[in-house]
Amino acid sequence: MYPDRHVFYAGVEDTRGCAPCGGTEPTGATCSVLASAFSDEGCSQLVAAQVITAAAADCGTVATGTALGSKSVSVVSLDPGKCEAFGGEAVGTIAPSAAATFCCQRASSVPA
Repeated sequence: MYPDRHVFYAGVEDTRGCAPCGGTEPTGATCSVLASAFSDEGCSQLVAAQVITAAAADCGTVATGTALGSKSVSVVSLDPGKCEAFGGEAVGTIAPSAAATFCCQRASSVPA
């Protein structure tokens, strides 16, 4: 008797969001510094200098008894490496809630 069926929803249930973001530890990072030792306080009388890297951390040697007045370190090269980002994907769904069905009777003819 009521063949026209219509479904309406009072709201939605929204559980959408994003997966947590993060990143891997950097790989391929390198750096090197020039470490220098001087006998005077003004960094002009060089006693020893050595390029130091993470792969070769030898600081060189200064003869025992050598008086040092100053030291300096300067960056020769720096590559911070790369890391991979992950996460941030869309998660969750949106779904209608509180459905209500309305059934209607068809009009057999339009009155004139």
